[in-house]
Amino acid sequence: MIKNRYLKLCFVFLIFLALFIKGLFLLDPDFGFHIRGGQIINLTGVPKLDPFSYTMPSFPVIDHEWLTDLTFYKLFNSTGFPGLSITFTILLALALYAAFLRSSKHYFEVPLILAISAIFPYFSVRPQVESWLMLSILLLVIFKKDLWKNFKYVLPFFFVLWANLHGSFALGIFTLLIYLLFKSVRLKKLQLDILAVLFICLLATFVNPYGPRLWYEVWSSISDSSLRWTIIEWQPSFVFFNFPLLAYFSVSIVFVWREKKHLILEQMALYFIFLLAAISSLRHVPLWLIVSLPLTIDSIYAFSEEITKRKFALRRFLKLHWVVLVISLILFISQALFLLKGARGVSEDSFYPGKAIVYLRNNLPYGQIFSRYDWGGYLIWKLPEKKVFVDGRMPSWRLKENPTQESDYAYGDYLDLLRGKTDYRQTFEKYNIDTVLWAEGKKNLLENVQDFLRRFFPGSKKNQKFNLLKELDNDGWHEVYKDSVSVIYKKGS
Repeated sequence: MIKNRYLKLCFVFLIFLALFIKGLFLLDPDFGFHIRGGQIINLTGVPKLDPFSYTMPSFPVIDHEWLTDLTFYKLFNSTGFPGLSITFTILLALALYAAFLRSSKHYFEVPLILAISAIFPYFSVRPQVESWLMLSILLLVIFKKDLWKNFKYVLPFFFVLWANLHGSFALGIFTLLIYLLFKSVRLKKLQLDILAVLFICLLATFVNPYGPRLWYEVWSSISDSSLRWTIIEWQPSFVFFNFPLLAYFSVSIVFVWREKKHLILEQMALYFIFLLAAISSLRHVPLWLIVSLPLTIDSIYAFSEEITKRKFALRRFLKLHWVVLVISLILFISQALFLLKGARGVSEDSFYPGKAIVYLRNNLPYGQIFSRYDWGGYLIWKLPEKKVFVDGRMPSWRLKENPTQESDYAYGDYLDLLRGKTDYRQTFEKYNIDTVLWAEGKKNLLENVQDFLRRFFPGSKKNQKFNLLKELDNDGWHEVYKDSVSVIYKKGS
């Protein structure tokens, strides 16, 4: 263990600084529509129909993050990116601190460093960080007897806030349900107080601008199997290599399983259920880290207590601890430097078409603009004069009945167009698209995913050679603007 107080403070400062810098430079693709959404909510209230797309303007939008959007807008206007980055760094720090408080021991350096290193790739200024904190607080309340006794009937108010901040509130209800079921099994008696709290918290989630319909939005996302291979954060975690996560997983699973006799049934149930969720989807990895951290700390401490009875065993364990601690610090520093360098590549200057938007603002197209999915949020923010074809809110949007000039599934139309499954000319004519804003010499996220999948499914090669810009060249469209990031094509007269 690190006993020197100043070393601990330096370590905490280093972590905080690294997270702050990453939050400052990495611009999340969805950031823009959070800002614009917050602006609209501030001016006219929560929208009932989609205000941002020309493909599905009649869609009955459910903004499950409306309060977060409003907070983004207010905070960004007053503090800019630095204020947002500091705020979300603090939110993550509080989430980890609440997880640490669930531990009854003080042996924490190695699992904590590995957990922070593993969570680092997922951190940025984005609403999911709020869900990490909310889950961590919920777990702290239900697993600490004094807190449960004093605050269990405050939880419905907690869920009212959560349901208006982010759709992950459903995860909190699920956590309470799992806790109820497995604690009742362990004690062989239905826990009526937990059941009552669960029921009231469920009702509390209806206190939002959309009422029970908010649950439909949650269900439409978790039940949409098409997200698995087309949206990065919904893909299985084994798709991307994260060495600190592998190291943490190895340490955690070995010690937790070995010391499972020291853990209660409901802890083990949540540990392995969230582990399966983390394996199935990248977006759930930070949640499993929050769930597992105190169990990992306690299990390592229990192991160290057991070996004190063996001659020289504790001394060898402490030496091994220092070796692993140094390796963990090296992993954190390496991970931080690598990701901070990568964050510059997803900054506003290097990834988004800022200069091209200046051109478009000065030469506003008469028709609609077709652009990349991962630029949709940025266009909503920076070019509010024009609506977008698709953006990050829309992958699960579907309409059973839609007006003739609108889409019933815009994200599916976008995918089919890029794969060459539909004739882009018909789509462009339907929506009066006369301008294409595309990446210059870069593949979008969808194309990178498709390239990865072809390594495992080489037989699926049809439509691989479709190239939208080449098709535009062949059909007489004109390149009217180009820089190092983006290119603009206009329809020939």
